[in-house]
Amino acid sequence: MSLASIKLKTLHEPADIGDEWRTPHALALGIEAMTGDFSYDLFTDGTINARFRNFITNDQNALAVDWCAMASDDRLPASGFANPPYSRSEKNQHGEYFKGLKECMEKAYEEMLAGFKSVWLVPSATGAGWFPRHTATSIWFLEGRVTFEVPDWYRQDPSKPRPTSARGDSMVVIFDPAHDTKQTILYPKTRDLIKLGKEILARRQARYA
Repeated sequence: MSLASIKLKTLHEPADIGDEWRTPHALALGIEAMTGDFSYDLFTDGTINARFRNFITNDQNALAVDWCAMASDDRLPASGFANPPYSRSEKNQHGEYFKGLKECMEKAYEEMLAGFKSVWLVPSATGAGWFPRHTATSIWFLEGRVTFEVPDWYRQDPSKPRPTSARGDSMVVIFDPAHDTKQTILYPKTRDLIKLGKEILARRQARYA
């Protein structure tokens, strides 16, 4: 069943979420505060779940978009955040990959060489074939699991189990064209990044109160 059809269901069950788990807003802002402003949310379901003002939708397919050209056309800094699909690699009807962590890491490296900075929230999987041990400029192994959020369109079927976002440990992977030293490895606490993000949200709310 397509994502569009799943959204139209009256009630949902956990399996309907698939790859559509949302990054907690405070965590995304905490990561941004530590790495620099993001012009784009690279993998989104559209306005309904984008964490940043500008974004690429599933239908647009981030893996097929030229990010540097997009930023140039929009007159924005070439930077973006990504919480990509975690499921296996897959091609669309045009023969283009639209998901797959191997393809995501390859795309991130390619765009970095062209001048685009991307920051990724992905599973901590050092033994995986896609792990960017030689291409990422920084890797943060998060201490404390991330509690991902259900998408806004999700309406719980009361007769079904409630969803759980236990997806294992996470890491932040950075591809920064301005990074001119050896790869940086850090171990930040997830709760500290969330705390920082909540402080940012509180200041924003106070500003418009």
